[in-house]
Amino acid sequence: MLSNTKLLKRISYHLIFWIFFTFLYPLFFTIFLYNSFTVESFRFQILALLYSYFYMIPAIYFITYYFIPKLLHKKQITLFVILLFCIVIILAFIDDLFNIYVFMPKYSPHIIERFKEIRAFKPIHLFVVSILLFTQIILFISIKFLKEYIINFFEKQKLKEEIYNAEIKMLRSQLHPHFLFNTLNNIYSLSTDCANPLISQSIERISTILRYSLYECNKEVVNLLNEIKIIKDYIELERIRYSNIAINTSFPRDTNNIFIIPMLLFTFVENAFKHGTSNAIKNKWIKLDLSIANNKLHFKVSNSKNPNTHKNLNHYTEGIGLKNAIKRLELYYGSDNFTLSTTESKDSFEIKLTIKIKS
Repeated sequence: MLSNTKLLKRISYHLIFWIFFTFLYPLFFTIFLYNSFTVESFRFQILALLYSYFYMIPAIYFITYYFIPKLLHKKQITLFVILLFCIVIILAFIDDLFNIYVFMPKYSPHIIERFKEIRAFKPIHLFVVSILLFTQIILFISIKFLKEYIINFFEKQKLKEEIYNAEIKMLRSQLHPHFLFNTLNNIYSLSTDCANPLISQSIERISTILRYSLYECNKEVVNLLNEIKIIKDYIELERIRYSNIAINTSFPRDTNNIFIIPMLLFTFVENAFKHGTSNAIKNKWIKLDLSIANNKLHFKVSNSKNPNTHKNLNHYTEGIGLKNAIKRLELYYGSDNFTLSTTESKDSFEIKLTIKIKS
């Protein structure tokens, strides 16, 4: 929901657009139609345009904000062209009736018969209405997209700067992970002599996760198979830590040609364990479901939660890890190519992530 300030600003921008269009379009149209400029013809064209706004402006907003996103963005081009042609015919018909029975009787009654003879309900008038409609749509959409491009450009620059600063901080703190990684390797060598295989397996899994976070995370994207392996290693470590938790997972088999931002899915899994393993929860459980369908990656993570905790989505979604994950999604995929939703009930919490896979 837009705030009052943003809503007023948005309305002001639209009013400015229509004011400029109201004066500039009749100016060019008068010069083009009459090959010269006269105040009377200019005034007549402005009045005609203002009257047409009663049906043209609703059509413009319908096409721009509903018709194009619903059909054109979904590549239903044939249906879009057919319906758009129908809309133009309907508008031309309305425009003819409006001119004959409303506008011309008031401002130019002497040209009604000539209008009926030459233009009314004829292809030429359909062409004129099409030009007026498409001119408004093209200008309207061009300004809209230009505004969105400028906003997205500065937002991406800001996100890049924030990620760069985060990477610098990470590089400064890599001494400790390197030391821990090397030390774990040494301990792993000693643990192979122990009778309990879980010790060496756990150390090996920790080393794998550290290696992945140190080296693979420097890449822009990694194979999805590698991300899944890290998640599985992490889950096995958590099984040892929480022996009384039910964990159900489902992963796709074929992931060879799919790449993803490193540690992206891992963040959501880690968050599920963080909030789903409280001592106050009697029946602890976590479910992971990762699938690929229709060139989209679908990832659903759900976990148990303390039923006595008040319903507060911010408690789950305002963590640093999730905030960074959302920023990385926006930067790499763009806000139009992914959806992230959260659902909370009395005793469970769920996150659904859908990403359009880049070819």
